Amino acid sequence: MSVTQQPLSVAARGLTKAYHTRSGTITANDGIDLDIPQGIIFGLLGPNGAGKTTFLKQILGLIRPTAGSLTVEGIDVAERPTAVKSLIGYMPQDRLAIRGIEVERAVRYTARLRGVPKAEAGDLARQVLGELDLLDYRDTVVDRLSGGIARMVSLALALVGKPSLLVLDEATNDLDPRRRRVIWNYLRQYIERTRCTCLLVTHNVHEAEQVLDEVAIINNGSLVASGSIPELRASVEQRADITVEVRVAPSHRDSDAYERLIATLGTFGTVSDPGQEVIELIVRRGSEQPAFQVLSASLGEVIDDFRTRRPTLDDIYSHVTVAEDGVE
Repeated sequence: MSVTQQPLSVAARGLTKAYHTRSGTITANDGIDLDIPQGIIFGLLGPNGAGKTTFLKQILGLIRPTAGSLTVEGIDVAERPTAVKSLIGYMPQDRLAIRGIEVERAVRYTARLRGVPKAEAGDLARQVLGELDLLDYRDTVVDRLSGGIARMVSLALALVGKPSLLVLDEATNDLDPRRRRVIWNYLRQYIERTRCTCLLVTHNVHEAEQVLDEVAIINNGSLVASGSIPELRASVEQRADITVEVRVAPSHRDSDAYERLIATLGTFGTVSDPGQEVIELIVRRGSEQPAFQVLSASLGEVIDDFRTRRPTLDDIYSHVTVAEDGVE
């Protein structure tokens, strides 16, 4: 659990949700302890069936925990689910619920449903649509929108009530790179301005690494890692194998010396893409020194350069989920 002095948007203590079926008990969330500070973009990652959706439904007040506690903005979700719902803007992964009317009317009606006075709802709707570069679509019926624009409108609907917690489920599915930049630039500015917290549930680990302040990884119903990406990277570096990127000299790529080098490096770990200009060597812990000695001796001859690569969020995700599954 990440140690922080910031006020908390979400706090889970021993959060457990079990489902009783004819074949036995399924524990979807198992004793989760997690803090999500206010005013950050927080990511929730995990494989399919890991327990992310169950955790999310409990935050949204849609299901009650079997055990433990969960608060949103200091409010107990089990005791006051309606009060919690009024604080949350939710962007679901599914299609929009409001589809048969024009975009601006959909956003305006949503603002009214969330308690915005009638006199302000229209201006607020146009403001949000303008900030998300959606004014050109304000008179288009929602059903006629492309998948990407529909996702943007879904975000507008989540934002229009000025939520304290914004929950985004696969926010950038179907979006082109420009629209993705619009979303993340806008959300970063919005969070800085309002101190809203953004909880992102995603499978897009590469994008998540670019936008998240902190992350939690859930697997098999349990929290297996949480913290900032630098914190998780440092933790994994102490335990995981070392990744080395090796740039092969073009003139030696098909030489006997290169084949001998690949065979030698294979004794220290795993070599991937051996026929490429840049190969990746995964060195087992304890074999670093002899591997680096062999690489250094080959510099200027078989190879032009080599360097270690720090773990990416994808590496961290793979390491903690594989270890949890007992494969490692």
